[in-house]
Amino acid sequence: SVMSTGRVCSFTVASVSGQPLLHESWGGLGNTAGSGESVELNIKPSKILDATKTDWPLAASEDFQFTSIDSMFCIWHRLNDTVWLITSDGEYDETILMETVQSIEEALQRMLKNKPISEAALLESYSKLALVVDEVINQGVIEHTNPDAIVAGCRMKWTSDDKD
Repeated sequence: SVMSTGRVCSFTVASVSGQPLLHESWGGLGNTAGSGESVELNIKPSKILDATKTDWPLAASEDFQFTSIDSMFCIWHRLNDTVWLITSDGEYDETILMETVQSIEEALQRMLKNKPISEAALLESYSKLALVVDEVINQGVIEHTNPDAIVAGCRMKWTSDDKD
């Protein structure tokens, strides 16, 4: 399914120690004072990680947690020795954001040939993680949440770049 409203501000995967493994930021909150001029807010991973990190040890693995950071809505959860975080300007609801994270994880799991998702696996397969995220979220807009479509799109790009 394709979503057409709202904006993802950032997507981050970090180690449980707080080290960002992947961070994509598409800014948020579009234009200023009706000038029509787009303002890109650079969202630093440290801001998101610092706002949620103290809760990581308390969170049961795979249970989604919700928090607010400035004017953004953040959903995050632990997966093995990693933490997955997505922020939105509030137009996407938590169900869509959770579905997006789960779709990225499921598609990545298939791309890794069902090897467990871990910090080591993500560092080893960084390009696959980045490719999956780019296939799902385009400039802050969620384009795909169907893992089959995500994997198919990634495989086309992967083979067109002559990568194994």
